[in-house]
Amino acid sequence: MAKRADDHPGSLSVPAAINVSLPRQFGNGDFIEWASRFELCSRSNGWNDTVMAMKLPTLLEGDAYTIYQSLPGDVLSSYQALKQAMVARLHPEDLAHSASQRFEERIP
Repeated sequence: MAKRADDHPGSLSVPAAINVSLPRQFGNGDFIEWASRFELCSRSNGWNDTVMAMKLPTLLEGDAYTIYQSLPGDVLSSYQALKQAMVARLHPEDLAHSASQRFEERIP
């Protein structure tokens, strides 16, 4: 029978039952939709922003992973900052549309 991590002082704590929800890997397509699924899985796993930032790159492949590797270090430790940077590089047209929409809403 396997021993629990708490049976050995100083060892890493591992939950007794590991049921992790994950979305499929992301390489291309709609990153915003994929991120929404990732966030849903993360909530069900009980992950906080920092854990989400660490887990996200393990699910990236191809161009998405290359983009992740090019991001500055200060972005990589926060999921919200990481998501914003990824969206800016993978969906620049969405950001331009959003900015122009906000500008138009300001005009009386």
